[in-house]
Parts: sequence; C-alpha cells; structure tokens
Amino acid sequence: MIGGFLRQFSILLLLLISIPVFAQIDTNFHYLGFDDFVDVGENWQEISKIFWGFGDYSNVEMMEEGDGVLVNIPTSEDKSHLITESTFGDIELSLDFMMAHQSNSGIYLMGRYEVQLFDSWRKIFPTYADCGGIYQRWDDNQEFNKGYEGVPPLLNACRAPGLWQNLRILFKAPRFDENGIKISNARFVKVYLNDILIQDEVEISGPTRSTYFKNEEAFGPLMIQGDHGRVAIRNLKYRELEIIDTVLDRTVVDPIILRPLQEPYILRSFLNYKDEKLPYVVSVGYPNGVNYSFDTRQGSLLQVWRGDFVETTGMWHRRGNSQVAKPLGSVVHLSDEPHLYILDNIYQPWVDKYELDYLKMEGYMLDEDRDPTFKFRLADIEISDKINPLEDQSGLHRRIQVDSSLENLVCRLISGEIIEKINNKLYRVDDSYYIQVDDRYTIHLVEFDQKMELRVMMQVCGGDLEYKIIW
Repeated sequence: MIGGFLRQFSILLLLLISIPVFAQIDTNFHYLGFDDFVDVGENWQEISKIFWGFGDYSNVEMMEEGDGVLVNIPTSEDKSHLITESTFGDIELSLDFMMAHQSNSGIYLMGRYEVQLFDSWRKIFPTYADCGGIYQRWDDNQEFNKGYEGVPPLLNACRAPGLWQNLRILFKAPRFDENGIKISNARFVKVYLNDILIQDEVEISGPTRSTYFKNEEAFGPLMIQGDHGRVAIRNLKYRELEIIDTVLDRTVVDPIILRPLQEPYILRSFLNYKDEKLPYVVSVGYPNGVNYSFDTRQGSLLQVWRGDFVETTGMWHRRGNSQVAKPLGSVVHLSDEPHLYILDNIYQPWVDKYELDYLKMEGYMLDEDRDPTFKFRLADIEISDKINPLEDQSGLHRRIQVDSSLENLVCRLISGEIIEKINNKLYRVDDSYYIQVDDRYTIHLVEFDQKMELRVMMQVCGGDLEYKIIW
C-alpha cells in the first residue's frame, strides 16, 4: 500500500528561498507600437485580428485590417527585425504573442539576449530552443560545442498555434564600472509564460546567438526577430524597475505535489475557482500531463491545464484546513455554470446555477483505462458525461449521453466573451482555446449580454453529443 502511494506522487522540499524585491519606479506601463520602431520592413504589418491554424488547419490564415496587432510574415526578400528607437536597461516587459504552426521567432532584450518564441505545443521535454528558453550563445572559433549556455524553460507552458499567449519578463541589465569594465552579467530575474514561472534567476555571460550587437553595454533597444517565421504581437508594453536583491530566510511548508505516473489519478477536493471556493470538485490528472477539474454539483467542466497535476499541501499537511487542491500548469478557465438545461427554446437565457437537488450526482464509473464517466440524474433524465484525454495530448474529448427524448433539452458546449467560427467544425473561444465538433451536429451560436455561447439540441443529435476541447 505504501509503495502504491509513493508511486502516485512526489514530495518536493523547499526550506530556503531567495526573493528579489521589486521597487516600482513607474507603476504605469508604456505601450509600444509601430511608431516606436525604426526602419520597419515590408514583412511587418499592422492589423486588427489574426488566426493561424494547427494540425489539419495549419494552412489556414485569416486576417482583418485595422490596428493593434503587429504581424510578421517574412519572405526571402523581406525579413527584417523590429528594433525600438529607445534603449532600455532594467525592465519589466509584457506582451501577447501568437505563433503560426511550427514557427520560430524571439524577443531580444537590449538587442542582445534572446528569449525564444517557438511553436513548442505539446512538447514534453523542452530545450533552450523551445518557447520561453534562453537561447544559447555561439562561438565559431570552437571546434566542438560551438553553442553553449542555453537554458531550457522549467516546463512547457505553451498553447496551440493560433491562440494568444502571454510572456512576462523581468530583466536586469549588465553592470559596468567607471572604466567600462563589466562587473556583473545580464540576468533574467523571472520569466513567466501564460502565468507560469519558466525561468528563474538566469545569468547570461554575453550576447546570445544571432544577436543584433556583439558587444555589451548598459543600455540597448528591444528587438523582435523577423527573419525566421510568422509571429503576431499585441499589448507590447514595458516599465522600468529597480531590482533590490535580498535573501529572506523563510521556512515554508514542504509542498506536496501530486503527479500521476502510470495511470490517471482522481482527486476530490475543494477548489478556488475565480472568486469562489467550490466544495464538490473532482480533478483528474493523466501521466501525459493533460488535466481537468469537474464540478459535481453543477455538472460543469471548470478548467483544463497541461503539465503537472496539483499541489495538495492544503489538503494533506497537518489538519489540511483549507482542503484546497491547487492546479499546477497554465490553467484555462471554462465555466462553472451548468451544461444541460431544459429550455422553452434554444435562444432562451441560460441558468446561472442549478437549484438544490435539481441535479443529483450518482457517482462515476471507471473504464479499463481508468477514465471516469460521471453519472447524473437531471429531473427524470439519466446523464452520462465522459471526459478523457486525446491521444495526441492536444486536449480533451467529451461525450455527453442522455436517456431522454425531450425536445427542449439543450446542451451549452461553452460560453465566452468572443467565440469565432473558423469553419463548421472549429471555434476559437476568447483567443484561449478551441472547441472542435463534428459537422453532423447543428451548432447554434447565440449571444446574451455581451456573452456568446455554443448550444446544441440534444434530441437533434440523438441524445449523444461529442466534442473536443483543444488548447
């Protein structure tokens, strides 16, 4: 029993931590647009909206005229970089970016030190050349090991091509004495990809490969690589920070990390979801790193993420007072509202929550792969809801079956602020994830109070509905 318990999770020990304290010089971010760059090449343009596909849709490209999004589409003749007129030292940089299928780009701090942008979706063991990696240095004079000092991200927090991702960099410039002699290296203090820490206190001894400058100075421009592949940038902003290095001796609770190693792990817990603490949550983690949380009170698929499963310190340390499991990885929030409801018509406003005992959970069953199927009763309707990971690790497959011939039972697949129809099978939701459905279903895209929803009449699909969530 003890051996099986140890196989299901590992405990990480952290007793002493070094914490950089950041004193803000300017609390307001400064936004950068085309006017802030010099000699902009023909490969760069400004538009209002962009979509690049993935997988079977990798050749799809959709753009709309306007402003707000900087797009690089390099050609053999036009492949220039974006370089700011202003120069910077210590800086906090934030940007949203979108990668095309298998595309490659990079952000160069001071025009010298690259954080890699790459379509690293689903890659299990990322390297320095993957998204969020600190690119390697290069020395042509070396017979062997010309490339050196590259630093891979701590984990792969990437999302699929065609989805917007966020990169946040806290960077400290190199220091020089009064004679121009370098006395400390440049340092990536923190790098976050989609809100996940992927680089921590990484020193760079000199410019990385394909840098704009071969030397080092106290200040330099921001550069976005334009000679490799298609990339889109929006919300590019910065602010200067004064970074004070301190070491705080702080004893912290040993974090208890739960990692499924050989088979799915099913965990019942409380969950902090947005601004609410939910008490009836089942989280399911898979060895391939695809995970989700399900609210058994509302029958709703709450969130999905890829990477490590959960931290259970709040459940299993001492008395476990909070009883909260904390998802690890870059979480995509879906909805805490019900997915099935009886409506007079498909365009009627949706219900926020089920009334008490309107939905009764009857447990869940495990198949031979330990994939759970949740069983419910909605009024007199029997419901089975099976969720399992896709084989290619791109997301989740969901199948909802109802034992009913009711004409007015509606399934709301998803809701969001913006739902874009790519074609009859694929929808992009809030720029953050995809819903993929078979075109045999009749999908209704409805809108209420600045919120959009995808709905299906369960009777029309024979009481059997399947779709995929991809991110």
